[in-house]
Amino acid sequence: MTSLPPDSLSVTPSDDTLSTPHSSPFVEAAVASIAVIGDTNGLSDSSRRLKRVAGTCALAALCTSYFLIAQHGTPRTDNDDDGFFSMQRLDDGELAQRRGLPQSTPAGKGVNAGGKTVAGPAPIVDAMQAAAAAAGLQVRTAKVEGSFDASARQLGLDSATALKVAHAFDGAIDFRRDLRKGDSITLLFRNGSTAPASAARTAASTAGGPAAATATANTNTTHATAVDAHWPVAVKIGDGKDAKEVFLHRQLGGEPLYYAKDGSSTKPSFSRYPLVFTRISSPFSLRRLDPITHRWQEHEGVDLAAPVGTPIRATANGRVIFAGWKVGYGKVVEIQNAPPYSTRFAHMSRFFKGLHAGQTVKRGEVIGYVGTTGWATGPHLHFEVRVNQVAMNPLTVPLPRDNRLAGDEKQRFIAQAKALSALM
Repeated sequence: MTSLPPDSLSVTPSDDTLSTPHSSPFVEAAVASIAVIGDTNGLSDSSRRLKRVAGTCALAALCTSYFLIAQHGTPRTDNDDDGFFSMQRLDDGELAQRRGLPQSTPAGKGVNAGGKTVAGPAPIVDAMQAAAAAAGLQVRTAKVEGSFDASARQLGLDSATALKVAHAFDGAIDFRRDLRKGDSITLLFRNGSTAPASAARTAASTAGGPAAATATANTNTTHATAVDAHWPVAVKIGDGKDAKEVFLHRQLGGEPLYYAKDGSSTKPSFSRYPLVFTRISSPFSLRRLDPITHRWQEHEGVDLAAPVGTPIRATANGRVIFAGWKVGYGKVVEIQNAPPYSTRFAHMSRFFKGLHAGQTVKRGEVIGYVGTTGWATGPHLHFEVRVNQVAMNPLTVPLPRDNRLAGDEKQRFIAQAKALSALM
């Protein structure tokens, strides 16, 4: 049987009618129990004790029944199909009354002192929608039932926009593992051709008052003006403290990008080198003579010589997909970075403590230490960068640049993001 909220049920006595606690059968049973306790003539000592114990128990049971029935009403009958008590669900008004809360009324209604229904405040969700509408924005929310793609389609995103949004959460959310059924996805859109800067200023005024409006009004007016109108200006995935949010922003002369609430870019950025090295002991090559196998073959990475124990750091945010031993590579770590990039680090002496497959790492975090495991002639790191699974020269491959906000622009963005966040 499914349990019900404790204060959403009303317990009322059943309609069954038997004798009340004051009727004679209770008195007669009590007298009989006392008589049983006292009548011990002709019995041995052990029999007397047993009879007295049984009589005392019977009397205690009768007393308990007396008080319970006096409190709750009449006992059930044999043909009572509903049990000892009948259950009735309280309506919202009764429930609010029992909890000492203001009674709820339909949207846009209220109750005056005389108990009559009059115009009143709308529910909070309607107020948020109204605030967004006043800002020239539109809020769309959906619950995850299957995949993120399905929820995105439900919210009206085309496949290209959904992919853009998904990439904005790379490193923060693994949509195959972290997204759960029932999680909420909230999007904030501009209505029609409303200018984003104007909409953001209105949103700030509505959600954060004059101070927020002033801060947001100073935001770069070129913000997202050339952005595809289908892109949401803000996205929130999840609820409560676990929610993740990103906000659309365009730097002067730059492309529109999604940024986290603190002004950090969600677009992946890479470090060119994963460690401090002394020299390049072997370059990237499509054909070289391997010093171990003495055969001509590809060298799909670059060898960076360094002393044993030199810390090796992740060159970008990502998820560890392998940490273990491979023939030739020795102790190796492979990281899936933001698509289409992945990186490989080989010949380690040891891994960073606790590093394991499935773990999320951030750019600059230590993942291991230089060694000579596998096919190595001396201490060095074999470092690979792959784009769409194709090995590229780590020293020359184009890498995403760092797009972090800074200075006054960062502060203006944070104020704007705070104002938009209040509408989701």
